[in-house]
Amino acid sequence: ANAKNTPILIVNLTKAMSDETVAMLKRHVDAGGVLVGDLGLDYRDANSAETRPGRLLSLFGVKSVGKPAEEKKTIQFSGSIPGYGPLDLKTERCTVDKSVKLTDGTALGEIDGIPIAIYRKSGKGLALLLNFNMSHALDQASSKQAKVTAEADFILQLMRLAKVSPQIQPRKGLPWNTVRLFRHGDGLIVGLHGSKVD
Repeated sequence: ANAKNTPILIVNLTKAMSDETVAMLKRHVDAGGVLVGDLGLDYRDANSAETRPGRLLSLFGVKSVGKPAEEKKTIQFSGSIPGYGPLDLKTERCTVDKSVKLTDGTALGEIDGIPIAIYRKSGKGLALLLNFNMSHALDQASSKQAKVTAEADFILQLMRLAKVSPQIQPRKGLPWNTVRLFRHGDGLIVGLHGSKVD
């Protein structure tokens, strides 16, 4: 990916990766891009065979001390990444991986000793590992009513880390009914759609 044309990449539950994909993601960050990962990254190779995690985890400044050990937790953190901007979220019943431990990354939060929202600068760019299931966090915001939600605003915060502006510019947060989630295979696409925004 070209960091100028694609300033931010979000890899969602990407458990299987080829060596070529790992190398491409590292190049993207070193060239000035922002890479956001959520949960369970890099535990399988391109053929979905189990592999020793760490090819990509080291880019985020973390290591795994065993097989993924997932637990449900309430996520809450608030902080700022120097040179990039603020990031904060509170959401319930998210899956986290307690096998993730810090090496040279910096965590914006910690839940029962589990680091979350871990960032590390590499080259000209930034790697951010959420260490919680982002799609589940967004699902928690689902509502029949159009309302401002912390989870929806979190998407905007991620975009702003890479200095990306959405096509719509709400004055007060992002109403949930403008966010749509699409699944394509194992991937998740987050779309902003044309509901009326004050």
